[in-house]
Amino acid sequence: MGQNSITRFVLNDIGIRGAVVELSDVLGQMTQNRAYSPEHENLLHRSAVSVCLLGSILKIKGSIGLELRGVEGVKYLVSQLTNDRQLRGMLQPLEEQADVGAGQVIISIEPEDGQKYQGLVGYSKEGVAKSIEDYFTHSEQLDTYIAIGGRESKLIGVLAQPLADAKVDENWREQIKIADLLDTLAESDKETEDAIAHYFMQHEYLVYPAEGIVHQCKCSRDKSLASIETIGQDEIRQFLAEDGQIITTCGFCGQSYQFDEKDFDFI
Repeated sequence: MGQNSITRFVLNDIGIRGAVVELSDVLGQMTQNRAYSPEHENLLHRSAVSVCLLGSILKIKGSIGLELRGVEGVKYLVSQLTNDRQLRGMLQPLEEQADVGAGQVIISIEPEDGQKYQGLVGYSKEGVAKSIEDYFTHSEQLDTYIAIGGRESKLIGVLAQPLADAKVDENWREQIKIADLLDTLAESDKETEDAIAHYFMQHEYLVYPAEGIVHQCKCSRDKSLASIETIGQDEIRQFLAEDGQIITTCGFCGQSYQFDEKDFDFI
């Protein structure tokens, strides 16, 4: 499996775990209803790869989110991945001359049962991948290597970090050469699992089956209707009297839902 997937691996002989993320058509699905600039679209796509890499090490039922604030002309950007590999993302461009202060990266974990967790780190000028590396270094004291590459139609990301309690050589990054792995995956016509196994054939490796990723927003017509009903019957009647309809648009995927009098029981 490739195209849109997470493939995890373990190198037992050097105490390293990691994951490869490949995204292609889900990137287009994420932005098809939006008119983002090429720069913002690229930032959103790379953030989507990044949150999938983070999701590869999430072991709970729930979701993980990556939020950028005040970076590269963006007021805020959010990408989210659920444990069953449903991905969505959106961004809000920054208004001209708006001052939002220093850029921030927020990592959120939302279990289905339990307390929400948030971690915060400053945004690195080297990009979102380096920002996440900094988060693991400063907040988790865990040396982490992340690289993202590829073309506009297909992005590949790799995450690698030491296993818990493993005695790791301080030069482990040089031993696995993530940049070379990215090039190998981009050029290979093999299945992702096979390409990873071949690249690490000199190690004691374990490659897990690839897990498919789909673009799936949480919005729906029923949820949009329920949201409208919270404004009250009088407000709804006024909107319908003025326009004959009420239209809502999902902030994530850009899907629009249209409602008129027949959609409201009290009219």
